Amino acid sequence: MTSEPTSRDDRAPEPFDALTGWPTTPEQEEFYAAWAADFERDDYEPDTSNATVYVGAEAARQGRELLLSVMTEEELDRITGPGRPSLSGTVGDGPSRKRQVRLPAQLDELLELRIAAEGRGASEILRDALEQYLRAS
Repeated sequence: MTSEPTSRDDRAPEPFDALTGWPTTPEQEEFYAAWAADFERDDYEPDTSNATVYVGAEAARQGRELLLSVMTEEELDRITGPGRPSLSGTVGDGPSRKRQVRLPAQLDELLELRIAAEGRGASEILRDALEQYLRAS
């Protein structure tokens, strides 16, 4: 009979992610960054052909059950917070502000070309451009 791991240290190797306390490797960090970029693209469409989709309270219950299969109640309570980390990189600032902007077709085409050329997401490019503009003024 196999015993259950007694702590997070028994389940995964070092180093630990500073935000969650869970172990990550440089390869995982690279994977997560690419994954986040995919989700930030406006054209992302997940493959749901083989998926069961839950909504509302049932989605929350299923998600919690999945997380509890790999961590304790205390660990889950510690890491379930207000969502993605703040873009400011500091704790306690609350969620990063969201702004929406409408673009004329020509400007949007230029943005799409830049996205393809640099392999970065629209949000990152727009944040960088806005920062440069505001610092120059």
